[in-house]
Amino acid sequence: MDTMFLQNRISWLLLWSFSFAAWIPAQQGPVSGDDGAPVSAQRHVGVPRQGPGALTTLFASDNRFAGNMFDLIPMRDLELTGLDLNVSGSTPFEIELWFRLGSSQGVEGQAAAWLYFGRYPGMSAGIDQPSYVDLKGNGITFLQGQVYGLYVDLISYERNTQVLRYTNGSGQYFNADLQLITHCGKGTPAFTGPTYPDRQWNGTVYYKEVPGFELGTLQPGIAGVENSIQWSGATPMGQVALLYATAPGATVLNQSCQGLQVDLANPILSGIYPNDGVGFGGASQYFPASASGRMLYFQAVDLSTCTVGNLVQNSLP
Repeated sequence: MDTMFLQNRISWLLLWSFSFAAWIPAQQGPVSGDDGAPVSAQRHVGVPRQGPGALTTLFASDNRFAGNMFDLIPMRDLELTGLDLNVSGSTPFEIELWFRLGSSQGVEGQAAAWLYFGRYPGMSAGIDQPSYVDLKGNGITFLQGQVYGLYVDLISYERNTQVLRYTNGSGQYFNADLQLITHCGKGTPAFTGPTYPDRQWNGTVYYKEVPGFELGTLQPGIAGVENSIQWSGATPMGQVALLYATAPGATVLNQSCQGLQVDLANPILSGIYPNDGVGFGGASQYFPASASGRMLYFQAVDLSTCTVGNLVQNSLP
């Protein structure tokens, strides 16, 4: 047989084999999900929402169970206002949300390492479609530059009817405001259920920017009773010095945060108070009835960063 003919025939067969192999649809995802139930090998790719105040990972699932853990790193002080999840079915669902200061890695099974964010309802839109959960009004500030772990637990999980869908692998997603690092899938029950590393949460984080270290107003703001005042955006687990005076001014501190200037004339130290794990804190102060009719000025200093908060003015009726 002619040598040239053999070479051409072999080349044609190789090309045909390669083309046929390339034509076969790639099998994506496992035959069964992390919960042991069958998972379609072909992804149903949904359309993610992206824009100001939102960061989306993906809606292209190939796995499933009851939860996900991932990390958030804000580039500015943010409050979460909502989530899109990838929940199967078209029925109502409920989640519990947990968070912590620090990465979610290494504490997947330790409930004591997490803080409770809340319990929230939603309506599932189907596989690889965004199912919205409203988080507005939670009052929790995620501080710029800190690492936070987030745990989404589908408490209405039912193996045959309602599951949380996610994607094998790992990923990082970011915009100018926020970075999201995926971590793991979770089974049931929460925390003590199995952990599946390298699972990408499918969803969108909605958020709004919040002021930084901020002091609230005096409550109830009446002389002759115990009054309280709160702050947010301070250093988690740090301390705050609360000062007050009867007039604004300019005073340079000579003890803690030496050289720092506050906007008070002859300030009085109410006390040094602790912040909680997300930077919230508060103090109480009694003002006698004789203080009625006076104007008071308050300012707080974050002793961990030597940051001066806003000046708050209150009259005592």
